[in-house]
Amino acid sequence: QIIYGIDTLALKSQKDIALYSLLRTQAEDKNYIDTKDVRIIRRAADFYSKGKDEYHKMLSYFYLARIEQNAGDYSKAIVELMKAEAAGLDIEDYFYLGRIYSTFSDIYNRVYSNVESLKYARKAYDNFLKSGREDYADWEIVDIWRAYNNGCDYIPAIKYAHEIVELAENKDDKLL
Repeated sequence: QIIYGIDTLALKSQKDIALYSLLRTQAEDKNYIDTKDVRIIRRAADFYSKGKDEYHKMLSYFYLARIEQNAGDYSKAIVELMKAEAAGLDIEDYFYLGRIYSTFSDIYNRVYSNVESLKYARKAYDNFLKSGREDYADWEIVDIWRAYNNGCDYIPAIKYAHEIVELAENKDDKLL
């Protein structure tokens, strides 16, 4: 509500407009507002693509990819994720690299590419562990299980299913 309440006409610099665009898109994504309109985040991506601010560049490409994913334009989403990945690798932001790889995995799962889905789920898992975000890593095990299961590779799928159940029981995580 605070972000929506900002008078955007008062934003004078391109930097302020880009940051507002990024923060608004982040807030919408965090609140499960799955927009399909890229115009707002495109301003941020265009601005940060020209500079050396790798963190905001990574975020703007990541959220642009999320919107492309919402719209079902997976090829565009993958291109934006590749740009986000490059910036994330430059700054070694393991948490967002985990989110980027997890999104890759989700997209490849939707287009029935289980090998790619599994590859990126594993990369996401590794990066979430590096970032210290074990809670995200736990959920990435579900994506690894899903890729094995969807690929009809049931022996490792069963192994991961047991691991998920054990994790959930040990952490008393009813949702997991």
